[in-house]
Amino acid sequence: MAADLILIATPDDEEGDRIAMAIAPLGSYAFVHAHTLDTAVQVATSLQPDLVVTTLAGNDGIALCQRLRQSADTRSIRVLLVIERDRLNDARSAGANNVLVQPASAMFMAIESKQTLERVERRSPWVPDRRGSFRGGRRLTDIGVG
Repeated sequence: MAADLILIATPDDEEGDRIAMAIAPLGSYAFVHAHTLDTAVQVATSLQPDLVVTTLAGNDGIALCQRLRQSADTRSIRVLLVIERDRLNDARSAGANNVLVQPASAMFMAIESKQTLERVERRSPWVPDRRGSFRGGRRLTDIGVG
């Protein structure tokens, strides 16, 4: 079985190494590190990792997720976004597969990373849902009350 490639986008080496050391015992994984938004997008486009774990500060993590979702080449990459609580609404609309709120321990990020890789996605969060209109069937008002 081939190792899953995980891109860890963090502002510093120490945090990235801590996350990688926590994920490594959970399975067969290879790691690539990036420290800026542009570097992470370039690495994701060229290497096509199975998962991106990002703890980039400010709007960079959300922007990374949005840029990955906009490109057809990187749309299928799973993203674990670790952000501050006040950016939670923006993160949900960015199309991340999983969102954690800081502060999150490296072990918790590792467990969530493994679950994000193993989870079967039923619908893509970046593709609009076609089931917006009512297609027939019984409504609660059709069941009848008298």
